This record gives sequence, structure tokens and C-alpha cells, in this order.
Amino acid sequence: MNKNKSVTDGFLDFIIAFGMSFLWVGYYGYNYNIALCNSPVINWVAFLLWGVWLMFTLRMYRFFYRIAEHLLLSLVLTWISYFFLLLFCEYIGYYVLHIRLLTNEGPLLLGVIHGKPVLKLFYMVAGLLAVLLSCLAKNILTAGQLFLPVNLCITYGDWRPTVANHDNRERSAKAL
Repeated sequence: MNKNKSVTDGFLDFIIAFGMSFLWVGYYGYNYNIALCNSPVINWVAFLLWGVWLMFTLRMYRFFYRIAEHLLLSLVLTWISYFFLLLFCEYIGYYVLHIRLLTNEGPLLLGVIHGKPVLKLFYMVAGLLAVLLSCLAKNILTAGQLFLPVNLCITYGDWRPTVANHDNRERSAKAL
């Protein structure tokens, strides 16, 4: 793997993960029962945890795609791992560390993830949304345009243009 590509991938994943985290935490406004976990304007604890969690999810997708080499299987494995690890972390936070989001809402599953329906929806789709945004951003950077080919996420592990696309672009350039 090219070192520059690795740095670019990591930086892009960082921007996507922490950008999503900033927008989500700023929108939802987390408020916990432990004062140390709360901060004015944006909840820094939730922001950092979501950012790191989404970075981990993007790395997890890459790992599964390299092993499975199949788009749908990689996405399914990523979502299953993402969601069950998230439930585990939420369980530890809720039952072991006794950290509670201040809300009267019921839990999503297994007595954890208490919050409004929008919070529960975000928890369900955030990992796959991060993967989709990362694939889309890498495709735009590679193609230099907003074009969504069928293999949008297939080239995620190596997001350079495929040989067929590269040859067609060279032929088009020579024809001009």
C-alpha cells in the first residue's frame, strides 16, 4: 500500500468520522448524570467517543472487505460487528460505570441506548453512513467528479480507478 494513499485514507476517515460526530453530538446535545462527562456547547466526551468509534468502524469495514472481497458481505459483517460492539460498550457504560443519559425514554435493546427515537435511529445507521460517506468521498477524489459508479464501495480498499476505467480515460485523452 502506498504510504501517501494510507495517509490520505486516514485523514479522510478522520474528517468523516469526527465531522459526523461533531454534527451529531452538536445536534443531539448529550447530557449525562455525571457532571465530569458534561461540557458547555458540545459534549466533548460524546464527541470524542463517537469520533473514535466511527474511525474504528471505517477500519473494521476495510478489514472485512480485504478478507471477504465481497461488498454486501463486508457491509453486513461491519454492521453486525459495529452494532453488537456498540451494545457491549453501552452496556459497560450503563451497568458497570453507571453513566446515564438524562432522559425519560426507554431503551432500544437489552436495557441500553436510552434516548429519543432519532438517537436510536442514528445508533442503528451511523456506522454504515460513515462507510457510505467515506466511499463516496474517495470516489469523488479519485474520479474528480460527482459520479457514482455501481462499484462505489468495491474499490474502497484500493480506491484508485480500475484498469478498465484508466484505459478508457487514456483513450479519451488521446482522442482529444
